[in-house]
Amino acid sequence: MLSNLSIKKLFPNKVNLFFRVSSRNCSCGNLLQPFKTKMRRIATLLLGECNAHVSQLHCKSCKKIFYPEELTSIIPNNSHFSFDIIVHVGTALFIQHRNDEEIQKSLQEKNISISLREISYLGKKFIVYLALAHHACRDKIKNHMKTNGGYILHLDGTCEGDSPHLFSFIDELSSIVLDNIKIPSENSK
Repeated sequence: MLSNLSIKKLFPNKVNLFFRVSSRNCSCGNLLQPFKTKMRRIATLLLGECNAHVSQLHCKSCKKIFYPEELTSIIPNNSHFSFDIIVHVGTALFIQHRNDEEIQKSLQEKNISISLREISYLGKKFIVYLALAHHACRDKIKNHMKTNGGYILHLDGTCEGDSPHLFSFIDELSSIVLDNIKIPSENSK
């Protein structure tokens, strides 16, 4: 019975989701007032395409606008696709070595319509988010290597034709990629 379930069968129509600000008071102490509610089309791996009703509040005193925290934890600002879709696309592209058409088909099976151009864009976004997360964990990585007694640095480069070389720097003890850089050639400079 469970093997026949799919998102398309469970949710044939778009699901309506409602997002509200959890706080009722501004940091200045004033009570927050309704600002506006808008509809936003979003997509997540779990539910497919959804209609999000986003209620915003504002402070009349300091003019600050408050957005629902839950929504910003699911979807990047000004985006239609959730973080889990970005991870799905990035993993499919860079770990499973799937092409854009295969990814598009797998997402269509989950009630998510997406263009090939958007898949390419989300792949690039995945790399940027991965780099930002890596940078944010820099101190934890240093402490991890220090705890393990240091590191063995492995350098490796690859290129295709006349394109720039991509060099990767890896700690061989923990298999953590420490950095990647593109350089024009392998010469000594």
